[in-house]
Amino acid sequence: MANSNYIIIESGALTDIKNALKQWTDLYSDSIDKECSILLYNIGLGKCLIQVDNQIDNERFCYLVNYLKYPENITYNVKISGYLTVTDQRIFPQVKSGSRIQIFIPDFDKDYDNVYAVTLENETYKYDFSGKTTKVELIREYQDSGIDFSSLVNPDILKITKKRIKPDKPNPEIIGKRFNIISILILFLFGLSYLLIEKKENFILFNFALGFGVTGWFFYDYKMLQLNVFYLKSLLIGLLIGLYGYYLYQHFGDHNKNMILNSAILPIFFLVTQRIYRFIFKTLMKREPIVDKPAPSFADGVYMFSLFMTTILLPTLMINK
Repeated sequence: MANSNYIIIESGALTDIKNALKQWTDLYSDSIDKECSILLYNIGLGKCLIQVDNQIDNERFCYLVNYLKYPENITYNVKISGYLTVTDQRIFPQVKSGSRIQIFIPDFDKDYDNVYAVTLENETYKYDFSGKTTKVELIREYQDSGIDFSSLVNPDILKITKKRIKPDKPNPEIIGKRFNIISILILFLFGLSYLLIEKKENFILFNFALGFGVTGWFFYDYKMLQLNVFYLKSLLIGLLIGLYGYYLYQHFGDHNKNMILNSAILPIFFLVTQRIYRFIFKTLMKREPIVDKPAPSFADGVYMFSLFMTTILLPTLMINK
């Protein structure tokens, strides 16, 4: 066990540490590839040792150290040190793979989203959770834990079970009623926009907002797009908006060209992109993606962010070429 990955916490109540561990596993269980265990040993008054399964990678080990220092809804002031074998040089590129490092968070830390690592050679690095690792001045020397591992017995075992997310199935009847109401509202608003046609700025801005609004509807009403009949109807709406945008471009192409084209292609561009990303997600995760806030899993969060950013950025780049 001397070469395993583990964390030592001092000055914390065992019940608080258990609760913090449980919270962390609830947050990250979906991003851990396989089911694994965390062992919690009480090694003295106000002191415990957490043996972390080696299946938990270097990045998530650092997240765990940070979370145990700053858990949500738990107030304590603990001293924490993690002992880790480097296997991911993306996280610690300056440290040789297989080396042992000590992970810690100094008392002066006010960023709350990073950890520090000191090597056996007493080189210190700061790992920022934005993905940046930088060498810093020596804050503390590497300190051996001094734990007699042969004396560790009767741990509390915390199992990490990968979540099986089962998205709710879409209800065609409810979605159909909502689709009809929103479609009629969209047609009404596009008709209403003609009241502003003599004021070109307001007219184009109003239609631009409608194009974004329809795209937002498609984004959040993700269950609707799981049903082919409503996906095809949505494509029809997106196509009509695109043709209407082309008509506006012919008449106002010299006036706010980028705004007209953006509002015209956003809905149809989103629908095509969503179909591709959804197919990739279903292939990898074996389930439908979920669009919700907060995201129910890391994978859903990546899906939402990628879909949103692609829809916003690519049309703009294409138009500005």
